[in-house]
Amino acid sequence: QAVFDGGALYTKTSSTIHAANASFHRNTADAGAGVFVDTFASLTAAGCLFADNTASFVGGGVYANRLATVTVLDSALQGAVCACLWAIV
Repeated sequence: QAVFDGGALYTKTSSTIHAANASFHRNTADAGAGVFVDTFASLTAAGCLFADNTASFVGGGVYANRLATVTVLDSALQGAVCACLWAIV
């Protein structure tokens, strides 16, 4: 559980994250309950599960901030909840 952004994982500005066969499950945050990808950062998720993540504002599963890059390969999104805008980018 995050106080603000990135319930399970927060990618700092200009960082690069590669996640393989990871599970982002039952996380909560204001934005990016599963993963928050900050400005100019990048996330590659392969074989990952994003399940039952809840955001109070944006990005139940994954949220990509402005100019962030997200690549999702052979992954699943299940039961993401977002109170306002979208569940995954």
